[in-house]
Amino acid sequence: MKDGDLKDARKVAVIGAGSWGTTLAQLLAEKGVSVRLWVHDPQHLKAMAAEGENRKYLPGIKLHPTIGLCGELAEACSGVGAVVMCVPSHAMRQVARGLRPHLPDGAIVVSASKGIENETLLRMSEILA
Repeated sequence: MKDGDLKDARKVAVIGAGSWGTTLAQLLAEKGVSVRLWVHDPQHLKAMAAEGENRKYLPGIKLHPTIGLCGELAEACSGVGAVVMCVPSHAMRQVARGLRPHLPDGAIVVSASKGIENETLLRMSEILA
């Protein structure tokens, strides 16, 4: 790993703005990591931006002011060194396919989703491999 790569590891995209994805984004931001949180639903994104919190999944907890909310995978992944996948198991394959063209070279992909894919019985890490 080159020295310049270490800076990129401090830029993370969290894919999925449910309770788990939002929590991980919060924790990373509180540790000084530059975080972009991808929100799938445009209405949910609009509400989160306007309210400064994820009332749908974490009501009463204000979003860290440095978290960048994104509705596009390309924007969320631009220049990041790591991507944390927090989407439901039934959506993982589709989101991973959409993410692939926007994944920066050398970016680390972390699976933070539980479950197996219904049709194939694959774990999330197997889908992402």
